[in-house]
Amino acid sequence: MDIYYAVGSGLGHANRARLFIEKLQLSNILVIVNSQYAKKLLEPIPHKIIPISCFSKLETARHEAQKIIGQHKPEKVYLDTFPGGIVGEWCGIGAETIHFYLVSRILKVEIYKKILPDLRLPTFKKIFISEKISDAQYQYLKCISVENSLIDISLTHGLTSKNKATQIRLDIQQPFWLIIHSGNIEECLTLYQHALDLAKLHNKIVEICFVHPQPKSLSRYVEGKVFQDWHLKDFVVQAEKIFTACGYNLMHELKEFRDKQVFIPFFRKYDDQFLRAKYFRA
Repeated sequence: MDIYYAVGSGLGHANRARLFIEKLQLSNILVIVNSQYAKKLLEPIPHKIIPISCFSKLETARHEAQKIIGQHKPEKVYLDTFPGGIVGEWCGIGAETIHFYLVSRILKVEIYKKILPDLRLPTFKKIFISEKISDAQYQYLKCISVENSLIDISLTHGLTSKNKATQIRLDIQQPFWLIIHSGNIEECLTLYQHALDLAKLHNKIVEICFVHPQPKSLSRYVEGKVFQDWHLKDFVVQAEKIFTACGYNLMHELKEFRDKQVFIPFFRKYDDQFLRAKYFRA
């Protein structure tokens, strides 16, 4: 069974795995993730959730990678975002028996390279580039691909159409503004305060609602309803404004709703939300 290795801190890795597998119509493939929230995103695609604690050290992460090879004996391994794995666990293993592929998005290359062990990266038969990246990252990817085999690929199908005829009736006061974020409370509150400030500036009376993977933990800090909903299309279509960070998922999936999206980039160790915001503002 082939492997799509989608280990990372955000839900973008799992969502990209789903879209990539659907687009290329891959079969006999298992997705490896480390987020419990990825389960609903991936169903019915076969997947396995490995505890995040396994990736705190290179030794334990490499043990997991070697276990994957031993159990599933993949001919192909698709690595998401990180050419050597999230802590370098795929460096120096599997090269004799496995064809490696990389599904790439924006990556702070110079920061990432600092954590790699002193072993060679996999050499990739193909590298799929799923969004606009920096010139420096592009040159880096050329160096680790076979014969510069870099392929641009679009991995978004949009959440829905604006002209959808039938919508679920939402139990929300109309009009409403929507904040979608899976990050920590502090970031959620930054988006929330921005929405409050904007409503006050425009003398607007609206209900401000959230979609967040842990509604109970967020509800104590904000007014308005907090939903845990993985199928966002009805919320997005009916919301008057949408507030998000600049992660991979929502920046691409909300492209057709850009006229009502307000986005704020946040710092990430390896993802560059500020660069993604710059590209989408251009």
